[in-house]
Amino acid sequence: MYRHDRVAAHAQIDCLRAQVGDLDARLAEAERARAAAEAESERLREGIGDDPELLSAPSYRRVQLGLRGIGAIGGAAFLVGASWLLAVRIADPLWTIQGLRNLWFHVRFGDAIETFAIAGGLALLLSPWLALPWIGAIGLRRQRRWGWTLAVVAAVLYLPTPLMPVAALALAVLTSGRVRALFFPR
Repeated sequence: MYRHDRVAAHAQIDCLRAQVGDLDARLAEAERARAAAEAESERLREGIGDDPELLSAPSYRRVQLGLRGIGAIGGAAFLVGASWLLAVRIADPLWTIQGLRNLWFHVRFGDAIETFAIAGGLALLLSPWLALPWIGAIGLRRQRRWGWTLAVVAAVLYLPTPLMPVAALALAVLTSGRVRALFFPR
């Protein structure tokens, strides 16, 4: 039909380019669908519901902030306690060159080792109160079920402390129906 083979070849090339463009568009759509299916599969595997409005809800954000706050207050309380222990158990605990020399003298002759062991044991004993609120807040931000569990445990741990109002509020929000439905969908 064409007069020249070159014109026919160009027409065929144009047709093939159109087909390649169509295939590229279909491939991009299939990749988007695959990524969405993988995200949905991961969400279902984690057992997480779908409530995007909850993540921006003020109460949910306050719980995360409250958990970080009680973790920071717990850490500060530990530092104050450890400093007090060092001040009571080691003579002349000055934060000067001479005070550091005195500390080195106590460490060198074994007096301070017992104090540091007590402080380390105290840190080990208090580690759930220090770490769980932070880890729980991170898990809540990432929408992980383990984050919800750790946040609830941290709130329960802080109930018998002076930070009970913050812990009780966090516990009330975390056990509300809407939040539980997010982390434990039916």
